[in-house]
Amino acid sequence: MPTDSRKVITALFEGKDFTRMGLRDVPWAETLLQWTKQGYPTTQTPYVDDYSGDRAFAEFGVDAFPVDAIDYFQMDLVKCGYYWDVYPFRGRNELITEDENTYTVENGAGARFRQYKKRSVCPEHISFDMTTPEKWHEVYKPLLLTFDPARVKTAVMKEKFNKRRAEGQFIYFSTMFVWESLRSSLGDVCLYESMLLEPEWMHDFCRTYTDFYKQYMAYVFDNVGVPDGVLLLEDLAYKNTPFCSPKTYDEIIFPYYREIVQFLKDRHIYAMLHSCGCVTTLLPYIADIGFQLLNPMEAKAGCDLEAFVKQYKNNFVFMGGMNEMLLETGDLPLIRRETQKILDLMKSEGARYIFGTDHSVSSNVDLASFQAAVDVFHDNKYY
Repeated sequence: MPTDSRKVITALFEGKDFTRMGLRDVPWAETLLQWTKQGYPTTQTPYVDDYSGDRAFAEFGVDAFPVDAIDYFQMDLVKCGYYWDVYPFRGRNELITEDENTYTVENGAGARFRQYKKRSVCPEHISFDMTTPEKWHEVYKPLLLTFDPARVKTAVMKEKFNKRRAEGQFIYFSTMFVWESLRSSLGDVCLYESMLLEPEWMHDFCRTYTDFYKQYMAYVFDNVGVPDGVLLLEDLAYKNTPFCSPKTYDEIIFPYYREIVQFLKDRHIYAMLHSCGCVTTLLPYIADIGFQLLNPMEAKAGCDLEAFVKQYKNNFVFMGGMNEMLLETGDLPLIRRETQKILDLMKSEGARYIFGTDHSVSSNVDLASFQAAVDVFHDNKYY
C-alpha cells in the first residue's frame, strides 16, 4: 500500500506540487468473489462493507473473503462511511415479500423497493407513501427534527478511520444528500412532478434535510474524526441529459448544495460530488457551487472526459472516466491502450486526476482485465 496517499491526494486538491495521479475504484462484491476463482487472494478475516457498515459478504455465505481491494491494488482513497440511518423512521427495514432471487423491503420513509440477492444492481421502485406535502409534514418531518445519536454507527467508523489514518491514507466519508433523499423517499414520478408543482414542499424537505445532514456530520466529525473529504452521492442525470433542467436544479436543489459545500470548506474538508449520468449541462453550476472533485464522468451516459478536462481542469480533481464497458470486453491490448490514452491526456493538460472507471467494476469484468488497467496506471502515474 502506498504510504504517501494522503500527501499525494491532498496535493491534487490543493493544485500545487502534485507529482503523481491517484487510484480509486469500486469492484462489486460479486466481482471480487468471482475474481477469487481467478487467483485473487482471500483472507479469513472479514471486514466492514463500505456502504452498510455491516460485515462484508455476509449475504453470500462464504468462509473465505476477498482481501480488501484498497490494499491489493494499492489505491489511494479510502471510504469510511457514513454508516447512518437518514430516514424518518430510524431502523425500519421491514421485509415485505421474498422469493428465491429477490426481496422487497420498506424503508424508514415508507418507500418499498425490490432488491436482488447477491447482485449489485439498482433496486426496483415498488411504491411510495410520502407523496403529498401533508404526509411529509404530519408523519415524516417531525421524526427528523430531534437529534438521535443512535442513528450513527460511530464505533464502526472510528475503528476504520483510525486504522486508515495510521496507514497514511486519504480518508473520505460519503453520503447521499437532498436529491437522493428525495428520490428514495418520494420516488421519481412524485419528485419530478413536485419539483414543478410543489416547490414550497421541495424547499421545506431540502431545508429540513440540510439541517439534518449538517447536524449529523458535525457529530461524526466530533466523535469519529475529521475526514479529508466528503463525497456526496447524488445522481443528477441519466443517459445524455439531467433528470431536471439546470434552471430547476438551480432554483430548488443547488442552494442547499452551496450551503453544505461551504459547511465542509469552513472545516477544511474537501467537497466532492459523485453523479452518474450525463452531467455536461450541469458543469457550470457544479463548478460555481464550489465542488472540488467530480466523479465519475460516465462515458457510457454521454460524458466527454477530454472536453471536461480541457474546460474545467482548474475547477476539479477528476476521479474516474474510464469506460467500464471497455473492461468488460476482456481485450487486454484495448484496455491498456485506452488506459494509457487517459493518463496521457491528464499529463498533457496538467489535469489533477484519480484513475478509475466511470461507475464501478461489474462482475462482467475479469481479474486480468482490471489488473491490466491498474498495471498501466502504476507504470505511468507520475506526471
